[in-house]
Amino acid sequence: MLHSGSRGVGSLVCNNLHRKALAYCDKTGVDLPDPGLAWLPAGDSEERWPRVGRYYERALGAALGYAEANRRLMLEQAAAAIERHFPAAMRWDEAVNIHHNDATCERHYDTDVWVHRKGAVKAAAGQATITPGRWASVPTWAGEGQRRVVPLVQPRRRAGAQQG
Repeated sequence: MLHSGSRGVGSLVCNNLHRKALAYCDKTGVDLPDPGLAWLPAGDSEERWPRVGRYYERALGAALGYAEANRRLMLEQAAAAIERHFPAAMRWDEAVNIHHNDATCERHYDTDVWVHRKGAVKAAAGQATITPGRWASVPTWAGEGQRRVVPLVQPRRRAGAQQG
């Protein structure tokens, strides 16, 4: 498993636009049960807040694209090194390239909503995914939705590794 994100770009986008979402909710009188539920409107309106919502969509897309390109380049370099030292030792049948911080427009209860997954991935039937476990404590899993789950790695505990 190779892991890399956007090297802080996505975090900057999220933090900056979350402040904008909090400002929008405050200005429009939205009573939030939790600040983490702040939101921005989306749509085609040229009013300020929908424009900010569309900016968030574009900025998030750019950060996700950068993260995906970063992983692809790292994987190409790792694959070249492995092939150079161990020719034909590995099969590169499929790469599962997923984001663990993402926002996607999805349909739930007959309504289109944006779902932000922070530190999580969607596990829909037929969709390959990887869910990393905590280092030295739980296995890493791969699967398709909730139908097939297989352990990939069971890390050995290191002396002095953090427990629990």
